[in-house]
Amino acid sequence: MLPTCMELVAKARQSVNEITWQQMESENPVNYFLVDVREPHEFAENNAPYAFNVPRGLLEFNIQNHPELKHLSVDALLSSRFFLLCGTGGRSSLAARSMEELGFKSVYSVAGGLNNRP
Repeated sequence: MLPTCMELVAKARQSVNEITWQQMESENPVNYFLVDVREPHEFAENNAPYAFNVPRGLLEFNIQNHPELKHLSVDALLSSRFFLLCGTGGRSSLAARSMEELGFKSVYSVAGGLNNRP
């Protein structure tokens, strides 16, 4: 039997780092990149300050070449801190796992996503 999408998300959440909104907001935005992994139309409707959009479905293809990141060397890119955001935390957990598989060293999923924003 194939795993359900919720089972895949649960498995990803067990293996990735999560950060709460409160923890993220206590940090200086110059110390991390906030990546919204929702679809462009979702991002256009509602987004968080300092966030830029890289849809989860294109993340592996576009994260290194995004205009916000192009100035970084590969080493700097891989060692930068990334906080990933979606609506509920599911897609950001899956995206965090993908980024870790690509070699990113400091990736966090924002727990609960935009729906959990204070």
